[in-house]
Amino acid sequence: MEIIYTIVNTIIAGFCNLITWGLELLPLSPITYVGDFIDPQILSYINWLVPVDTILNILGVWCTAIGLYYLVAVALRWAKAIE
Repeated sequence: MEIIYTIVNTIIAGFCNLITWGLELLPLSPITYVGDFIDPQILSYINWLVPVDTILNILGVWCTAIGLYYLVAVALRWAKAIE
C-alpha cells in the first residue's frame, strides 16, 4: 500500500513542479513593459495630464480580482456549493 502512496505523491509533486515552472515563465506584471513601447519622455508628459501609470495599475488589480472571482465561482459551482 505504501508504494501506491509513493506513486501518487510523485505524480502530484510532478504536477506541482510543472505548474510552478509555468508560472515562473510569466512576468510579475505585464504593465511594467509599457515603457518599452512608449518613449519615457512622452509618457511623462501624458502622465502629467492623465495618470496613466496609476490607471494601468488599478486596471491590473481589478482584472486580477475579477478573474479570481470567476475562478472561485466556477470551483464552487463544480463542488455544487452554489448555483
